[in-house]
Amino acid sequence: MANEEGVMAIIRAIRPNFRNAHDKIVFAVHAMFLNSGYFLNATGSAAYSDTILTSPPSDEIPIVGWNQSEDSYGFVYSKVVKAGVKYTVLVKCLVMGDYLVIDFLSSKYPDKEPLGLQINVNDYNGGGGDERTTNFANQYRNFDELVKKLDVKIFSKLNFEILINPGIQNLMMITWLKDHPSFVF
Repeated sequence: MANEEGVMAIIRAIRPNFRNAHDKIVFAVHAMFLNSGYFLNATGSAAYSDTILTSPPSDEIPIVGWNQSEDSYGFVYSKVVKAGVKYTVLVKCLVMGDYLVIDFLSSKYPDKEPLGLQINVNDYNGGGGDERTTNFANQYRNFDELVKKLDVKIFSKLNFEILINPGIQNLMMITWLKDHPSFVF
């Protein structure tokens, strides 16, 4: 489970240049993945390959070219879980006016529909006019709510898919999730 302090610490450490409010939200999503133990394999146009989930890059890369497009963003992340099993997650973000439409697809379930989320960037943009300011906490508004929303709507479901195993662990996971706000049994 991500917390806003850890996510903000990653943003501060990387010190990105934001062009607009959409960049801020997308970068918060990126920081959430890093904070959750994923590593970055591809950004920008490299993330749009037809074989990206079946033959993902194996090297961890720097965050270069992440905002090269005006209206879309692409990322590929990997995470190694128990027994050395590696899962890849494709993240595509599309700008639609004041909204950012985010879709996530995991290699663990390639035939499953992507997880999706729509975010009104104005709900979380701290404004300020100058998107290149270095006070990153002021770049966001309601940052704790954004982190919680991403955690509940996306990361808890990705982690559920990754952690679920046969046998007693299923029972333990269902017991843990029965009171989780994003799951209804």
